Amino acid sequence: MPKKDGYKTREKILQVAEDLFSEFGFDGTSIAKISKAAGVNKGLIYYHFKDKKDIVVSILQSIIGEIDRKTDFSKTEDDQPDNPDMLQDKIRMEVEYCMRRKRIITVMLMESLKKDEKADFLFQCADLVMKQEMDGIRKKMSTGQTTDPEWTSRFRVHEFFTGFMPIISFVVLQDKWCKYFDCERDKALDYFLDSFQRTHLSSHHGTD
Repeated sequence: MPKKDGYKTREKILQVAEDLFSEFGFDGTSIAKISKAAGVNKGLIYYHFKDKKDIVVSILQSIIGEIDRKTDFSKTEDDQPDNPDMLQDKIRMEVEYCMRRKRIITVMLMESLKKDEKADFLFQCADLVMKQEMDGIRKKMSTGQTTDPEWTSRFRVHEFFTGFMPIISFVVLQDKWCKYFDCERDKALDYFLDSFQRTHLSSHHGTD
C-alpha cells in the first residue's frame, strides 16, 4: 500500500471510529462496525492498529497533536511565553478546540469511571500532556531534582488534579452547568479562564 494512501486510510478509520465511539461509546463500537462504516476490511484496520483500544489512544494523540499545532505561538525575541495574557489565550484556544471534540472526550471520561482497569484512556491522555509539561520544566530546573521519584509523583498529582481535570470537567459539563445556573457560555468560559489563571497557572510561577 502506497504511504500516502495508507495515511489517508488510517485517518479515515480514525474519523469514522471517533464518530462511532462518540455515538455508541467504547463497548458499543466494535471493529466490525468501524470496518463497515469506513468501508474497509477488518484486516486493514488491524494493519494500522493493534486493537480497539489502540484506535482510541490514536484519536487522543491526534487531538493533543492538533492542540499543540493550534496553540504553538511563533516566538520572537520580544515574545514573552510566560506572560499571563499569552498563557490565558493559549488555554482558551485549548478549551475551545476541546469543545469541538467534546463527544469523544466525554467517552474518554466515562470510560475512566468504569471498574475495568484497561479503561485508562483518560490517564494515557493526561500522561501525554504531562510529559510535555515535565520536559519544559526540566529544562528550567535542576536535573537532579526533576528526576527524583517523589518530585515526579507530586508533579503528576498537581498537573492532573489542578490542571488537566479542571479543563476536561469544564469541557464536558459546561453546557449543562450553564443551563442549570442560567449563565451564558462565553461568560462561563471567561470566568473559568480567570479562575484557572489565578490557581493552576499562578502555581507555576509561585504567585498567589
